[in-house]
Amino acid sequence: MGYGALVWEWGLVGLAIWIWWGLSLMRQSLRITLALAGTRFFWLAATISYLLFSIIFLWLFLGLQVYQNYVTAAFVWFLAGVLLGLPKIAEESSHRER
Repeated sequence: MGYGALVWEWGLVGLAIWIWWGLSLMRQSLRITLALAGTRFFWLAATISYLLFSIIFLWLFLGLQVYQNYVTAAFVWFLAGVLLGLPKIAEESSHRER
């Protein structure tokens, strides 16, 4: 339903861009999550990565209405920003503990 609507509205190029964007974000989130292994922020990064995966890929089966809701879109971008900032927060936290 959602992937078909994506093809209907954006064409195959739009679907390819959506999948490329989603996989790029997931690859980066996996790198960050694995880099934070052994820190207290690992489970937070793992949870955010799973939520981003489910919102970007799994919820798309529900339709594009999920992404036309501004709250969900803002949630995705906020979580992505938090995840991308976690390595710096973990680094600063480790310096404070010393």
